[in-house]
Amino acid sequence: MGVIFDFGDTLLHYASADWTAGCKKLLDLADDSRGITPKEVKSLSDEMSHEVFTARLNSAIELHYDDFIRLLCETLGISLNVSYAEAAQQMWHASIVYEPVPGIFGILQRLQSSGVKMGILSNSVFSGSVLREELAKQRMDIFFSFVISSADYGLGKPHHRITELAVKKMGFPAHDIWLVGDKLDYDVRGALSCGLFPVWFNAAKATGKLAGDYIEVENWAQFEEKIGPLLD
Repeated sequence: MGVIFDFGDTLLHYASADWTAGCKKLLDLADDSRGITPKEVKSLSDEMSHEVFTARLNSAIELHYDDFIRLLCETLGISLNVSYAEAAQQMWHASIVYEPVPGIFGILQRLQSSGVKMGILSNSVFSGSVLREELAKQRMDIFFSFVISSADYGLGKPHHRITELAVKKMGFPAHDIWLVGDKLDYDVRGALSCGLFPVWFNAAKATGKLAGDYIEVENWAQFEEKIGPLLD
């Protein structure tokens, strides 16, 4: 069998973000910042983010953060001395702090020792290579055969194409794969539409319900109780 995990708030908890520090890093990478301040960059970034990311949330079409940075920089009239991909990576490091969700290492080790293949399917504006680097920083990368970020494909969950790609990379029939994620409308809905077995990792205790067979857990101990009989 195989298990596909979501990234944010499933494997790693989004602890904090300092986007002013990220904007300062962006200016540090500019050939000439033209006297623009991090506060000014953040103000425009916030305005653009509200417009662009609202549209993103209302569709399965994904934005790549590299393209967002390009739009931001060209609007400000600045050029960078690195690629937009490198700028996105450095802004991530300057801005974002993730922490492992409690109990995750125990379940990953249990699955690995039982020969379960694992992968990641994430709705993220950052590339798979950036997510991979964060996983390596957290010492989690060794558990996963693949990392799919929606940013690299232009489509996100629950679109069937991105979920079917994950199934292809897993190499098992869809009905032999569990998909675990914290979003009912993205993770569970996407899994149901493609014949995977969905697990709603609802640590936030959100409300909601979908038609179809899936299980809901609030922590990794509960998840192990559900999957344990299949591993023994």
